[in-house]
Amino acid sequence: MLRLNIRGRLFKPAWLIHKWIGIIFCIPVIIIAFTGSLLVHYNWIETEFDQHIFREKKAQNYEINSLNHFITRAANDYPNLNPKYIEVPGALDRNVVINFQSENGPWTLIYDSVTGEKLTLREQNKGPRRWLVNLHANLFMGHNGELLVGITSLILLIASFTGIVIYGKSWLRITRKKWTIKDGHRHIGFINIIMILLISFTGLLLTLGHLLKDDSKPYKKSEYNWSQLPSLEKLLEKALKESNGGIADYMVLPSNNNDPIQIIIFHRNRSWSEKYDHFEFDSTSGELKNSHLGTGDDFLMKLNSLVGALHFGHQGGPLMKWIYFFSGLIQVWLAYSGFNIWKNRRKIKSQSTNNL
Repeated sequence: MLRLNIRGRLFKPAWLIHKWIGIIFCIPVIIIAFTGSLLVHYNWIETEFDQHIFREKKAQNYEINSLNHFITRAANDYPNLNPKYIEVPGALDRNVVINFQSENGPWTLIYDSVTGEKLTLREQNKGPRRWLVNLHANLFMGHNGELLVGITSLILLIASFTGIVIYGKSWLRITRKKWTIKDGHRHIGFINIIMILLISFTGLLLTLGHLLKDDSKPYKKSEYNWSQLPSLEKLLEKALKESNGGIADYMVLPSNNNDPIQIIIFHRNRSWSEKYDHFEFDSTSGELKNSHLGTGDDFLMKLNSLVGALHFGHQGGPLMKWIYFFSGLIQVWLAYSGFNIWKNRRKIKSQSTNNL
């Protein structure tokens, strides 16, 4: 009885799928993978290319103005903008970065945390990191772009599995001295296969989360009375105490008197699934209403933390960051080399036809 050659039967359809999805999605893969590589080092990008966010000299606690001062001032100066959240509140090496909602989309206002000087007011997407994030997450195409990015993530998963079927164990010839571009595509693809699967799958989950979130609500002017805003520094202190340390990642501000003030605390040294703690405070009294600890039993919170940590490389320190960085660049090269292999095959086939 002849043994069924499963790989032999799957080879041709796998090769056709691998070829055509590589050709069609070559450019989106290159853009998404390259911007993802850069975003691994987003702090460096902001330090080098955004002169307003990081301070040249680290401030002292007694030097900085209160967050309440900046929020009430911004609400009075720009009544048509709704203060939405503060990035990394209380950080001494950063200025005060406030993000707003408006009829014309999101805006960012940056104040010098010590002098109180307004440094810039710009559309949120104009900052270098935000520009890269939007190119990476939606290709500047909004909802349709997010859909395309999600499909591209799925395509990368399919390309990985079809690549395994096509090349089988031929990657074991990695030690041969001379490589063609096809050898490089095959061997480097196998070396990077785990990272491709990991980043693509978590990217797909993150994109699905954005697509399923209801962001269709029309803009509505804030109804919150900013004069009754409780001390944000005291809320930060409470959150950090309840969280037993960590870094304040961002603070979500209320849109009306019934909305809570939310503070997200990030823990770099915790396990993959316990990175974030989430606190909700009453927006008038400052009383702690709810707390969701990463070390608790909330499955969805743990899942969100795990997916984010795996996709962004939040574990393992600088070494892991560089692994993610080079993995993204390898994906760029795989997309380019795959397209080049197809182009060369067409050229050889065309020459053979002409010789006949």
